[in-house]
Amino acid sequence: MNPANPATKPSRRLVVVIIVVIVVASVTVGLVIVSDILVGPWGPNSTYPPLLLNMASRGYSEPAAGVFYIAVGLNPASGLTTALFALKIGNNTTGLVAPGSASTSCQGPSGSTYTAFIAGNCGAPSGNWYAVLVLGNGTVASVFDSSGVWSGPSVVLQDTMQIYIVSGTNYTEPGNYLAAFAAASVSVAGSLWL
Repeated sequence: MNPANPATKPSRRLVVVIIVVIVVASVTVGLVIVSDILVGPWGPNSTYPPLLLNMASRGYSEPAAGVFYIAVGLNPASGLTTALFALKIGNNTTGLVAPGSASTSCQGPSGSTYTAFIAGNCGAPSGNWYAVLVLGNGTVASVFDSSGVWSGPSVVLQDTMQIYIVSGTNYTEPGNYLAAFAAASVSVAGSLWL
């Protein structure tokens, strides 16, 4: 240091303090970036909104003795596919109603052949209920049953499609609901009083 002018050269202590502050600030910024990447839309505490499956009742019918259809109109979030969600039916008093097995003739596409959604093909379930995703042209795109997943390849939902709940019991009684929930690593929400 110059004894005539002590301000011309910083002390070593001041240089060390400045370097420590820069290093601490850099580490803090790095940790914030890493934590945002790790927790972001994929983390368990995500603040991103769920993909919505807005559903509306379109009534019910009894196309054959002991077979009930509940038609559900869809207004899905963009990009929602059958690979991302599952369905459940519940009752406020008795709890969840497990899905049954679909009719063997009520299946999604086989190659380029699509099954028509009619009572002869999609009859009463073996068990409580199953769901059928029906395309705008009245053919079966996919089936959700006791397997817990939608059949066939993943289908992108569109508002021209409908879900039909096929059952041997009329689930339109008060207290029954249909709910969509996540079947993959995204959040999905949607429910409907049947």
